[in-house]
Amino acid sequence: LRPSPSKVRTTTCAVNVDAYELFLQARYYANHYNDENIQKAIARLNEAIAIDPDYAEAYALLAQTHTVNVAGFVNAGTGDYRTGMEKARKLAEKAVALNDNLPAAHVALGANYALGDWDFAAAVREFERGLELEPNNAEATSWLALNLTLLGKFERAEVMFRQALRTDPLSTTNLRELADMYAYSGRCERAQPIYKELLQMSSSLARVNGRIALCYLYNEQYELAAEQNAKEPVDWAREFVDILIGIRAHPDADWRVAAEAYAEKWGRYNSFQLAEIYAWANDIDGAFEWLRIAREAPDPGMTSSRVSLLLKPINNDPRWPEHLAAAGLAD
Repeated sequence: LRPSPSKVRTTTCAVNVDAYELFLQARYYANHYNDENIQKAIARLNEAIAIDPDYAEAYALLAQTHTVNVAGFVNAGTGDYRTGMEKARKLAEKAVALNDNLPAAHVALGANYALGDWDFAAAVREFERGLELEPNNAEATSWLALNLTLLGKFERAEVMFRQALRTDPLSTTNLRELADMYAYSGRCERAQPIYKELLQMSSSLARVNGRIALCYLYNEQYELAAEQNAKEPVDWAREFVDILIGIRAHPDADWRVAAEAYAEKWGRYNSFQLAEIYAWANDIDGAFEWLRIAREAPDPGMTSSRVSLLLKPINNDPRWPEHLAAAGLAD
């Protein structure tokens, strides 16, 4: 059954019924994120905006979904990351311009500041604005928690992730980021059950099997790591973890052949992953060279520099503080 009026009232304003239905479909697909579903979400949001050009919530969700798409989180990315993030910024700014009192608009803009500009201070201001407008907003709370995670402030991040999940317990993004926080802080025993819960919720989720495989790798369970990683649907992520497993499981093999093939196939926009490969293999100079390329690309993985367990072998190098500063992650 459909509502009989031509417009329905959302949390912020009245919107066209057909546009609202498309928005709800897009939100469902975005929450069950894989390459196919992200494309469906983007298509439905564009349809919703075509019907209702003043639909601020659709612009806000499209900005965040577009960010996921261009970042290569669920696929190989879609062209130049900087150009893609500029497009996402315009969508977020459009949402704010249409409705400055919409928390989702400020969250979308803050996400762009964090992932596009590595400007975490500006991002926090937008997330805090979202919470001023709606104190229990799960998205704003979760994004603040993610910022804390990336800065290595794990205890505070855990509190905020739990708060976000009390408001929105079925958010796959919030659950994954909570699990990521546990993994980054060296608590895979707490991360893995959450990752597995996510796969029970939606077995086709992107970048979850690979995360479980990394936890097995950190615990030197190489066969389990390989078995789990084989289920990862995102090609570049699966091949990346395969190389990491090989470095430890087959130390006599020439990992550089695999790393060079990976660089040839995926190019500079996976340069952060290549830096992690080289660091994991204790090639310190190689790791810093790929980090230099990652800064120039730019590679969205840069935001996880401080907390990446794979980069631990280079954390004591005198070049490390300069790298963190370039990524907006200095103390």
